[in-house]
Formats: sequence, structure tokens, C-alpha cells
Amino acid sequence: MKKVTIKDVAREAGVSIALVSRVLNAPLKENGLPDCSVRDVTARRILNTVRYLGYHPNKAAVSLRKRLRRRLGVILPDISNPFFADIARYLGEIARAHDYIVLLGNSDEDPAKLSELAGAFLEDGVDGIVLTPGCACEEAVQGIVDQGLPVILTIRDIPSVRDAGKVLTNDALGTRLAIDHLRSAGFERIDMLSTTLRYANIEQRENLYLERMQQEGLPAHVLHLDKDNREESMKFILEDALRRGVRALFAPNASLPLLCLQECRRSGVRIPQDIALMGHDGGELYRLTEPTITQIRYERRAIAEEAFSLFLEMLEDRTRIPEPRRLDPVLIPGKSTQSGN
Repeated sequence: MKKVTIKDVAREAGVSIALVSRVLNAPLKENGLPDCSVRDVTARRILNTVRYLGYHPNKAAVSLRKRLRRRLGVILPDISNPFFADIARYLGEIARAHDYIVLLGNSDEDPAKLSELAGAFLEDGVDGIVLTPGCACEEAVQGIVDQGLPVILTIRDIPSVRDAGKVLTNDALGTRLAIDHLRSAGFERIDMLSTTLRYANIEQRENLYLERMQQEGLPAHVLHLDKDNREESMKFILEDALRRGVRALFAPNASLPLLCLQECRRSGVRIPQDIALMGHDGGELYRLTEPTITQIRYERRAIAEEAFSLFLEMLEDRTRIPEPRRLDPVLIPGKSTQSGN
């Protein structure tokens, strides 16, 4: 016989997993109903469904939940990426300072895995979820939000998702800082080195680059690296850019400048003498390359702090969805954009 799960209870009772978890984890009042924010009529329906289906929570999990009462789920797309690894570390530190523990999951940019992780966290009774969405995951993220707990989107926005908190980046300012820096160094022909991966923040940075270049009256091209043929694609892009007289490449993420630097070394292209190079959020890794790489950088601890603060706000008042918060970047110059005059 198939084991009854909390998902079965939620489906039968017509409520979210989060509500079932809240009812089962709450202490009981004198009338035998749970002492929580769930309405009595709904709580009764959930408890009756539990009895009807014969659902028995895992005793070890129940014991753990009593000892570790408050938990925050964190789902990131690639925790091997130093940027996301730092955010996970800072969220863990901040959460512990507020008597929370973090349950961490890696989605691998997979919407199905994102949903599975969120379901597991909800079944374990998390108080909220902080996540960075991947491509084509609007439905998965909205499904998580619809469970009724605070959900915070970080870095990558999904405009269609309702009722989620959002901690985003001020990419308009970042684009302006980048292009102004390159122009002041004497680089007028500036192309954007981008990718065929369609993350929301990548698309936004591409559009802002095109808008800014148009405002400045400068030619603009977005060069898309083929994600399935990276090395050969980068070779073609670099050769074509140099042939057209492009003097600087500005990337919307951290990995593309490193791949470009590798191709420049292989082909004997000098940075910045032949072409300048600039990226986003390379962190300390950009300080270890030769030449060092100029970057638009967002403070990773600040992202974690804002996300946790927003989570606490939404936990306190479930009826209000705060306005999205946008963090300002700083420009960290490196040798890769030294004067082109």
C-alpha cells in the first residue's frame, strides 16, 4: 500500500502543503484545535483529512522540527558558482543570527527540480523560501508562491509572478557606469558579449545596453555565444568583433569574460591593447586573472541581508507584498579596460 504523504493530505483537503504543515506543527489549544493563524474551520478539515487518510508524520522529522522550530528554504541555480555560493553562505550566517536554520537546495536551472525542492522544504515545514529562478520556470515559481508562505525572488525577476517579494539589481545604473567608464577610457566601439541562455537579468541587461548606446548615439551589437558550442562560438565572435573594429566587449555575467580571456590568450589577442573586456560580478576571481578584469559588482552580503529582511516583513504581515528592492552596484576597475586613448 502506498504511503500517505503530506501532499496527499493537502490535495484531499483542498489546501496548500504549507497550511497542512502549519496546522500539524502548531501547539494545541484547549478546544483541541491548533494554535495558529489558520481558521478553525480549515484546521478541522485538515485534521479530519489526516485521520481519514491515516497520515502519520515521520517521528524523527517531528522531533527535529520541535528542536529547530524556524527554518528558511534557499534554492539557488548553481551553488558551485562563487556568486551564488557566497549568497548561500551569507544567508546562512544571517539566518543563524535570527535563530533560523537554512535548508539549501541546488536547482541546476531545472524547473522540475525547483518544484521538487520547494515541495520537500514545504513538507519539512519551512517558514519561507528564498530562490533565484532559472529559465522557463514561471509556472514552477508561481506554484511555489501559491502555497501561501513568503517567497523571495533574488537577482532574476519574473514579472508575471504575483505575490512574491523581490530583491533585484539596479541594472540601469550598472549599465550607465559601465558604458561611461569605457567611453572615458577612449573605447567608443562597444559590443555586448552575451549568451543564448535567456535568463531574465541577462535579457534586461542586453536591453539596457542597447538603450544606453542609442542615447549616446553609438553603434550597438549584442553578440550571442552559443551555449552548446562555447569555444568555437567565442573564437568566431572575437574574430568578427576585431574585424569590425570593435574596441571593447561588455558582458552581462561573470563567466563570459573569462571564456573570452582564454580565447584571447590562445589567439594572441592583447587585452586591452587590441580589445577591452568588462563583466559582471566576477568577485575576487577577476582580481586573479592577468590582466585583472573590470567589473560591475553587486554586494553579495547586501543581497542576502535584503532577502532575509524582506522574508521577515512578509512573515509578519502576510497581506502586504513589499515593493521590489533594487540594489545599486559599484564599478571595480581592472587592467582589462585601461585607457584606449
